[in-house]
Amino acid sequence: MAARDLEMDAWINRYRSLAEGVVIMVCPVLLAIALNKVNLKIEEHGRVVPIIMLVVAAITLIAGICPFLICRLTGPPHTVTKCMASLSCTCLVVLACWIMRLIISDNWLYPAIGAVFGLCIVVSTVIYGRRNNAAPGNAGHYNIQENSLELSAGVTALLFLGLEGLALEGQNNVLKSTPDPLSKPMGASFIACVVGVWLMLLETNPAQISHDKISNLTKLFDIIMTSGICLVMFFIIDALMKIKALLLMAPPFLILMVHVFHLVFPPTVVNANNGREFKPASLELTKVTFTGFLAVSIPRIRNGSLNKCTHWFILLAASAIASGLVWRLFTHVRPVDNKVVATANIASFCTHLCIVIAAIPFAVMAGNALS
Repeated sequence: MAARDLEMDAWINRYRSLAEGVVIMVCPVLLAIALNKVNLKIEEHGRVVPIIMLVVAAITLIAGICPFLICRLTGPPHTVTKCMASLSCTCLVVLACWIMRLIISDNWLYPAIGAVFGLCIVVSTVIYGRRNNAAPGNAGHYNIQENSLELSAGVTALLFLGLEGLALEGQNNVLKSTPDPLSKPMGASFIACVVGVWLMLLETNPAQISHDKISNLTKLFDIIMTSGICLVMFFIIDALMKIKALLLMAPPFLILMVHVFHLVFPPTVVNANNGREFKPASLELTKVTFTGFLAVSIPRIRNGSLNKCTHWFILLAASAIASGLVWRLFTHVRPVDNKVVATANIASFCTHLCIVIAAIPFAVMAGNALS
């Protein structure tokens, strides 16, 4: 009975993470259309496009939230919840392709990539539907999957926000075949989004494999998602500052060097966590910082108005985001030992230090805006 309750809680947590991610990804699309921030009524698109896009967005939102509600009311997942979760992820890929198609109207490469990952989602759903639910496991087994899914859903939601922000900025000057500073950031955001959606579905419907294999797979998924968002930030900064974009990787590199030092010379402190549960680092600070990063950096790509304050804010905010994601990765490591705890504490300090310093140019920017 206890094992069944544990499995039920795990499914509820998975579907909750999926629902939260879908809401963050889809609501900006609906909001942009509702507030007329994007013009879908021009002759090129026709009258049907806005209606169909709204319907797809609504289906995505409903199909992403309902599995959590159904699982909460009726118990373990069944065919309906599995299909709805897959439908929601498929519609997310469709929306990402649609956004790219509306902006880069003469390039079919991105819809083709989206079709490949859409097919991967369908195949994953069919394979998962032909077998029973994942076998019961222990608390550590479920925690690894849930923590990794929370990271995948959170990072994919941030990537979707980046794609939508870049699309809104690019709609005023539709990207054609000529070089455009928004092309690389949009392409990187799109590919990272569709990969993230697929991984998010794989972790929502976990495979029936051993605990060790799941642990290794989730580590791989976490590294892929972290690398994806860092790649998107790199291309955004590269469009503004060129070679200085490499400074983005300085804090994560230093953190990894500290971890190597800890591996060679282990910390002498015994039980560094003082017996407390070692929980994954929260993504809330990273989400807020990334939102500010997008709000400041994306408009500057088009108009090129980059002064010293915005220059340093963008670099420091990106460094804080990268450090925060590395911090999150180290708090996923199991089993926990003194070396992992010590490195995670350094990553936490580095993240907060970058944010504190970034607040200085941000405050100057605010003061200049008021004056």
